[in-house]
Order: sequence, then C-alpha cells, then structure tokens
Amino acid sequence: MANLELEIKEIEVEYIAPHVMSGTGRITLLLTVVRGARGRKKLLGEAFARTIYQPIIHFKVFDEVSVESLFSRFLQQLVHRGYRPVQYRELDLDDHLSAWKPCDLDALDNTDLKRGEDAGVEFGESFEDF
Repeated sequence: MANLELEIKEIEVEYIAPHVMSGTGRITLLLTVVRGARGRKKLLGEAFARTIYQPIIHFKVFDEVSVESLFSRFLQQLVHRGYRPVQYRELDLDDHLSAWKPCDLDALDNTDLKRGEDAGVEFGESFEDF
C-alpha cells in the first residue's frame, strides 16, 4: 500500500449547475488521512454544496491509493448529481493556491454510474401502487 501523506489539503472546484442563479459555483474538497479498520490508512475527502434553492449536499469520498483517484471519484459524484466541473485548483499545506487547471471529464471512469442507470431503479414511486 502507498504511504499516504498529503501534500495538499484542499481542492477547490469551479462548476456549472443548472440550479445556480449565476450559472457557476465553487465547492471545496477537504482532504485528510484517517485510520480505518485494523489500522489501515485511508484518504478522506469531504465537501458540502449549498445554494438557496437546495438543501445541503454532503459529498464523502474514501480512497486507499492516491489523491488523484480520490479526486476522480469526487468528480464522478459531482457529474452524477448534475454538476459540470470546469476547473480546479489546489491549496497546499503552506496555504499556497495553485493556478486553475481544467477538469478532464473524458478521463473519468463512469462504469459505476452507468451500471446504476442500467439497473432501472426508479425513485418517487406512488404509494397508490401498493
């Protein structure tokens, strides 16, 4: 297993969402290393999205490999919930922000999302059907 030491503590993502009045918004993914079961270390990323017209959405992502794979999983969750990540920047441990970098959505592995769509699970069923 990789030695899980963080060189950055936050990743700020700028996104486009249809439910945001201005069209764009920002969400910050906070990174920490946590000790899991049997002493195994995991990366934890947490972010909260809130606008006037929606309740708080809590994103929580775990990974055991690297910040890159954790960030990729976070982008997958954003896309799944209707956000379109445009660019991101990182905040290092010395509080220096990097330059904005484009989000490469074509490189995301969406097999889990497609598998969920193929399952045909529908929400909002009427109670009259029972």
